[in-house]
Amino acid sequence: MVPLTSLDKRFEDLHEVMVEGVSGNRAIFHIERLQYQNEFLLLKFKELESESQAETMVNGTLQIFEQDLAPLPKGSYYHFELLGMQVYTVEGKWLGELQNIFPTGSNDVYVVQDGKQEHLIPGIREVVQEVDVLNKKMKIHVIDGLLEDNGL
Repeated sequence: MVPLTSLDKRFEDLHEVMVEGVSGNRAIFHIERLQYQNEFLLLKFKELESESQAETMVNGTLQIFEQDLAPLPKGSYYHFELLGMQVYTVEGKWLGELQNIFPTGSNDVYVVQDGKQEHLIPGIREVVQEVDVLNKKMKIHVIDGLLEDNGL
């Protein structure tokens, strides 16, 4: 497996995970053993006894359960918490729904769509003023040049 987390040793305290195969099939697996090998992680699941059983999960996605999420620093959010948020300016103008997130290295870029227009919003403190995870709302401060091409 290629881990997509930035947290070192993330999987050492996990006991069970969900794996979704490329065909959409999902199954819960219990971790029997793990081993780090360069940038890869080798996992042995209790439920899989043969290589042919494991092949059904090749190119799949390993997911952890919400209760197993590591706490994040204040002001940081998991992508799944942000996706689907309704995005407004601090003045109250609705911009659309946050539909995708592109990590760029220095900051994430949020793709916000209102059905007609797409806005690319940098996920930086200067722009993102308020995130309400419970109510799925985000308020942004429009800095110069951010939305001018869209007539805002």
